[in-house]
Amino acid sequence: GPFIERGWDLSKGVGVLSLETIFKQWRRSAPANHLARRAEATRRTMERPLELEPKPELSAEAAAATAPAAAAAGKPRSPTGSAVLVREFGVVLLRGALSEREQKQLLSQVESRCVAGKDFHVSSGAAGTAQHTSEPLHALGEELFNRVANEVVGQLTPAQIESEPAFHRIWRAHTGEEPAVVHSVTGVVYGSRKLDLHNHTDLDRPLYTMSLALGDACDFTVGCKTVRPHKNERSGKPVTLRMESGDAMFFDGGSVPHAVGPLHPGSGPGFWQKAKPPGVTRIGLLFREPL
Repeated sequence: GPFIERGWDLSKGVGVLSLETIFKQWRRSAPANHLARRAEATRRTMERPLELEPKPELSAEAAAATAPAAAAAGKPRSPTGSAVLVREFGVVLLRGALSEREQKQLLSQVESRCVAGKDFHVSSGAAGTAQHTSEPLHALGEELFNRVANEVVGQLTPAQIESEPAFHRIWRAHTGEEPAVVHSVTGVVYGSRKLDLHNHTDLDRPLYTMSLALGDACDFTVGCKTVRPHKNERSGKPVTLRMESGDAMFFDGGSVPHAVGPLHPGSGPGFWQKAKPPGVTRIGLLFREPL
């Protein structure tokens, strides 16, 4: 019965402990057992591989159609037709990085950690360490870094890549000289208690980051000078991009000021409106390289 399953030995009869005492002990331990079962279920979910859909390059017909327009605008063509580069700040926005199905799968892996207005930790450290709890999400982040690398190499000249530190770093990932390694996966939750994120830098040195969006769209602004800039801050004329659910953005969060907001209520995909955690309007997952 339930008592034996939780470790009580009733073989000596009820004379050792009364059933009332046993029941009280069981009731006291039940919340802990419930949390343990929930933690185990979460662990199994986090270890489930993400089934990413292939992201093919444009067809020859589509490439032929888009190349003249891109050339006329003075812009190289994105290999996938879905990337926006902000060259002055080394930012790459991958539009539609995850399909709706992939977004649903990702939400199922992190929703248990989401509390409106609170940041959360998912996984960090090297594989095999105690805090490294979701290898599939580390792998997802590294896949996104590699997609960004393909876009940078496909759109920019070697001189343009060399002149921008973030692009140069991602180029080294592309060549294999310095592969992308995601050291930490964390989340920022927006809702009634957090409607935006003020302009800031994360460190006083480079911190190459991949931000992946779930939920309502937001305005993401890069390059606006902070109130107290550190010596390595790189600011200028701000650039604002709209970031939709399923988009991913690569940037140097340590050197380039960035801000989130405003959010656009109700703009998330249909599945999000039905499945989003209580009080949550947007989740930003952050994949970062080692400090």
